Amino acid sequence: MKLKLKRIAKKDGYTIGKLYINDKYFCDTLEDKDRGLQQSMSLDIIKKMKEYGSTAIPTGVYAINMNIISPRFKNKSPYNNY
Repeated sequence: MKLKLKRIAKKDGYTIGKLYINDKYFCDTLEDKDRGLQQSMSLDIIKKMKEYGSTAIPTGVYAINMNIISPRFKNKSPYNNY
């Protein structure tokens, strides 16, 4: 499964985006402010620029694992079909 988040509006306090699953539009997103962080930056630089609880995830490519079963929802995730 391939997830792609395209950030389309970077405002003072929030970031709006579009989420695609396997290149098919899935939903709109709302994140905290994009502070220009990049996955390629050193962790020290990210920590200096990040504001806890009010910063969007740094831009980059990440590996995710969808094989984790939630203790609360068990294996009833609608995303298992992608």
